Amino acid sequence: MIILITGEPKTGKSTAVKKIADMIGRKRCSGLLAEEIRENGERVGFSTVSVDGSRRIVLARAGLDTGHSVDRYGVNANDFAGIMREETEKALADASRPFFIMDEIGRMQLKAREFPELVRQVADSGKTVIASICYEDEESFVRECKARPDAGIFLLTAENRDRIPLEIVEDLMKDDPVFMRKIWKAKNYRADRSRYTQDGEDVILRSTHDVRRISKKNGIYRCTCDYYRETGTCSHIISLLLPPD
Repeated sequence: MIILITGEPKTGKSTAVKKIADMIGRKRCSGLLAEEIRENGERVGFSTVSVDGSRRIVLARAGLDTGHSVDRYGVNANDFAGIMREETEKALADASRPFFIMDEIGRMQLKAREFPELVRQVADSGKTVIASICYEDEESFVRECKARPDAGIFLLTAENRDRIPLEIVEDLMKDDPVFMRKIWKAKNYRADRSRYTQDGEDVILRSTHDVRRISKKNGIYRCTCDYYRETGTCSHIISLLLPPD
């Protein structure tokens, strides 16, 4: 199965994919996320980061001379192919990570010649691929992904971008009663703002059973509860990711 999140530029596709990974739990995922490189408030490029945060490369940068370019960005196709190959191999070898995150399937990533075949390998392996994908269908592989019979396509807009990640997660995890109870608890926590206290950059949540500390380091959420240690997510983290009231 392949879940494709598309939409016009700046509708929040990357944010939606990250929310899905954080709600499902990064310990259940492999794959790659994208981050902007900014200098003096200006975007000058993009990084590719493994879901677990262990690897990071420069995907593209303004003025970079690599022989591959998209608009004003030189694309580091060789290093991207290497990190994509590593994540694909890890995903196929690890049954405990049924989800593969790919941000994004787009023009920069397609400068790596191996990329389409690696995506096909994961999507055909029984893993669930969750990917952002460019809105335009100029690239043949983009058209191929959208035409797959096992593809679910979600068009992100300014109006629905807050609720779509939760809808996708609830559908993907509907057969896991323990996880679905975590969603239910997260919604109850979110409804009672008096449970939350800010402590510097951390959030303190007075949960049903204890007081939990939620932190975020290098873009990855962490919690002090046992369920987080097992899965990389929990009702406490999910409560922070729910759509605004």
